[in-house]
Amino acid sequence: MTLSQVSRSRMPYGDFIARYDRNETLFYLDPPPGGRRATTARTCSAGIKGAFLMSINDIPEVRALFSRFHVQAVETTYTIGGGD
Repeated sequence: MTLSQVSRSRMPYGDFIARYDRNETLFYLDPPPGGRRATTARTCSAGIKGAFLMSINDIPEVRALFSRFHVQAVETTYTIGGGD
């Protein structure tokens, strides 16, 4: 992958996915916290032709929303705001 093949945008998920979705596309989705936004992200990602990686809080409600997808938890360390 070259830099010319990478796009970054800030727009509603549905618009972004509709514009760039192809079989070979890999989306990185980072929804803001909140139940409604997670639901919107799930709805928009349900029909993606390519693949997606999403950073979202690993809580039971989110696990339930995304239960039809392969979910893999990844631990992270936050360094801003004290590291907790």
